Amino acid sequence: MEIDDTINKWFDDSKSLLQELNLPKCKIDIMILSTISLIDNYLNNALLILNGGSRLPAMALLRVMGEFISKITYCLKGKNQKEVENRIGRWEKSSLIQRRELYKKILSRYKKPNSQVQFKKVQEWINETEDEIKKIKSHGLPQNQDIFLEAFGEHHPVGQDGIYHQYHCSIHVDLETLARTIRNNEYTGDFEFNIEDLKFECLTHAYFYLKEIYEYYELNTQIINDDYDRLLQRILKRINS
Repeated sequence: MEIDDTINKWFDDSKSLLQELNLPKCKIDIMILSTISLIDNYLNNALLILNGGSRLPAMALLRVMGEFISKITYCLKGKNQKEVENRIGRWEKSSLIQRRELYKKILSRYKKPNSQVQFKKVQEWINETEDEIKKIKSHGLPQNQDIFLEAFGEHHPVGQDGIYHQYHCSIHVDLETLARTIRNNEYTGDFEFNIEDLKFECLTHAYFYLKEIYEYYELNTQIINDDYDRLLQRILKRINS
């Protein structure tokens, strides 16, 4: 349970440190304060699932968090506050564009004469979203691959798009996913991954996110660095033994 305890300690300490800064003071602070509780929630539930002996559902949460954390990290790596705010705006614009495209797909279902009420309502949603999109003058986000590379660098598995693809099957379950759950003619309903390795992925998600937050607010990262390096060496020792 050392990984679980370390993650919980990191988030508890981080919330206390941010509270001492008397946040929020700007839009960026609001984003960070809301994301830290959300990520803590997701990762702790992933740990609960892993402690129950399941892998695929935990991988689904890790896949969602991997993409989410990469976008937060991309935003905070702006050179100054203005660029960080611009990147947050790009993220918001991309989200609105995705929402608009979803509404358009829904709209295509309501073109029959007996669906006029629903058609008008969805069209209103599209118009409202279009108005919001026009208010944001910046472009949308770059491609996920480019976000990962800038957020984590090419030498980190996330930067190489590895974790994103590795856990993709847990979100988009298909026949290949099903085939990987069958072992020795038994229908296991799960993958054969080491639970501790997946827990370490939870730790890695927490570490890279909190490290970025600490650096943004110029907080001391020594404790989380030491904790992460110590647990990483333990994992590597087990793998190499």
